[in-house]
Amino acid sequence: MRVQSPAREAMADALFTDHGAVALWVVASPLLALFNSGRDTGVLVDVGYRNTHITPVVDGYTLLKDVERLELGGKHVTDVIHESMVSFVLSW
Repeated sequence: MRVQSPAREAMADALFTDHGAVALWVVASPLLALFNSGRDTGVLVDVGYRNTHITPVVDGYTLLKDVERLELGGKHVTDVIHESMVSFVLSW
């Protein structure tokens, strides 16, 4: 989820002033998964409900010009499995 700048600034302000945070790093969760695996270079595939994002990362930097978005997500896979199951039951 991409947080817009005013919301990001309000979040940072609340963390620093109300909660005493000393630092803040805003990052996409797939990138954290890459770092957690001990790597800083790789291809991130984030499958959501309606779409999939493919993001190349080199030395910890996202190559924004090469990010791809596919209009295919978990809902589509679920729909195909459901249709296959219905067809199988009806042909039984």
